[in-house]
Order: sequence, then structure tokens, then C-alpha cells
Amino acid sequence: MIMSIRYLKITLDDGARFILRVTGESALFVRGIEVNAEGDEVVPKGAHQRLRIVDRGRIARMIPMRMNPTYATLEVASRDESPAHAQRKTREQLDAEIAEALARRAVR
Repeated sequence: MIMSIRYLKITLDDGARFILRVTGESALFVRGIEVNAEGDEVVPKGAHQRLRIVDRGRIARMIPMRMNPTYATLEVASRDESPAHAQRKTREQLDAEIAEALARRAVR
């Protein structure tokens, strides 16, 4: 199973904004390490890391982000890339793809 790193740009109800590399979620909280636009940890002097635990009730807006492979910066993830919006293929489409692959293999 491939685990991908999940980033969220969060705006709180008081206007505070930050990006989290999510380490855990529950129905009540989002837990993660604060990062900058390049995905590097934001670490205050004298601290090991900047861990944030955010109450979901205080979140005004939450935007999924992804790492751009070309420029190595975070960008807003498009809807068609997210697993929740992925379209499943019908049985007929899968059968047609399998038949095509088998036909190509038989020609070789």
C-alpha cells in the first residue's frame, strides 16, 4: 500500500492561516506539523517541530494541497486528482481494455 503525504491549507475562524502536513485526523480534530509553501517544516527557535492540533469547529476553510513534482512547491490539488472524485470504470470498459490488451499480446 502506497502512503501519500497529505497537506491541508487551513483558515481558522479568527483569520489565522497555515499549511499542515497531516499526521492524524479524527471527527473532532486535525493533527499535523506546520509547513511552508515548499513543504519544509516551520520550526520556531528552541523547538523540535511545530505540531498543531486544530479543533474542526474552529476551521472556516480547509483546502487540500499537493506537492508539484516539477517545482517542488505546494499547490492546490485539483478536484479530479482527489480519490473522492475518481470515477470508476464500468464492467464493459474493463472488459474492453482486457480484450484489447490480450489482443495486443497475441499479435507479438
